[in-house]
Amino acid sequence: MFQFEMLKSACEQFLHDEIDKSNCIGFYKFSQIYNLNKVQRAAKYILNHNFKEIVHGPEFLQLDVGGLIEYISDDRIHVKNEDPIFEAVVKWVEHHESRKELFEEVLRHVRLPYCSDGFLRYGVQNHKLMQTEKCQSLLDEAKFFHMQPDKQTEIYSSRTRPRIDFKVWNTLVHVGGMVEECSSLKSCLYLVGESQAWELLAQLPNQ
Repeated sequence: MFQFEMLKSACEQFLHDEIDKSNCIGFYKFSQIYNLNKVQRAAKYILNHNFKEIVHGPEFLQLDVGGLIEYISDDRIHVKNEDPIFEAVVKWVEHHESRKELFEEVLRHVRLPYCSDGFLRYGVQNHKLMQTEKCQSLLDEAKFFHMQPDKQTEIYSSRTRPRIDFKVWNTLVHVGGMVEECSSLKSCLYLVGESQAWELLAQLPNQ
């Protein structure tokens, strides 16, 4: 029994050392079937840290819908916004005509609220796959999230939960105020989260 465990450990180490970007999806699925935790962790690490490269490989296009949803649902995928996730889903769907009917199901797991403004407006909204009622509903959720930053905390779903790599900044706006001799300020200042610098907005009206 001890020798069997040693042999299993040696085989698992060999598989672990063979994992790279070109085969990590296959190794990840293999490790799930045979409960190879070390291989699974290593494959998942490569999957999450190399998303943009992985989706250009043949293994990505061979994923079934369940495997695709599991992959894109992981909070630990290293992307700065959701743009490449949407592009990867579209690529997977368009690889086979039969997958188009699965688009709405997969889209529910894409965090459209974290797409960049321009991409949401021109890359997502106008895409031919988005022209259904359910897809438009998900798009409307993302638009509202963008247009109403003060109400983002009121919108909760799996799509509004940021991935670990997303930089989410709290916004601070300073409006007017009083200085010495009871004179009022009409300036509006906005604290830019990433740079932590104040920027001037439009001034308050006289009345």
